[in-house]
Amino acid sequence: DPDVFELTHQLVLELAADKRLAGVRVDPVDGRRDPAQYLQMLRRALDQAAQGGERPVILVEKILERDEELPPWPVEGTTGYEFAADVTGLFIDPAGAEAIRLSCAAATGDSRTFTARATEAKRRGIDVLFAARLGHVCARMTRAVPRSAASRPNPAEMSVALQELSAQLEVYRTYRRPGERATSGDRRQLDHAAGAARNHLAGR
Repeated sequence: DPDVFELTHQLVLELAADKRLAGVRVDPVDGRRDPAQYLQMLRRALDQAAQGGERPVILVEKILERDEELPPWPVEGTTGYEFAADVTGLFIDPAGAEAIRLSCAAATGDSRTFTARATEAKRRGIDVLFAARLGHVCARMTRAVPRSAASRPNPAEMSVALQELSAQLEVYRTYRRPGERATSGDRRQLDHAAGAARNHLAGR
């Protein structure tokens, strides 16, 4: 909403006119409904506030998975979590990591992989933190299925399927913009998550 943007960014834009300010950090960028649109608005506003001086830098707090690339946003980069992960990796001895994993499994009785643990944690997070949002999305999805559909899911089935699809996503979120089709990258992520969710639910 341009009016809300203007009201909430007055101080930021005033500061952007100060040549001592190098730029801004958007934290977290994934909290926006449409990050691309927000960043385009911010880029234009900051450039205008700089009044022809040096262009303010925009850095986004975005955790990129190993094979994930930053979307084509008008920013200079991220706040550096991927660099921190790479540097940390330099100090991990694979043999030592395996010994720690085995010791942990022996002590806890849980030998699951990190991926399995992370997926279970995401399921729990959806249950505890986003139950109301899941219900809202589930209701909209249920209404979108034609009443004449031969295998129309009930709300409970839809909720289970949506929760598992979300938990199986290997990235934090997709970036389909309102009114646009999903990108090929988003489609690949959703297809992979759907396959993993189907396999998990079939084994229950």
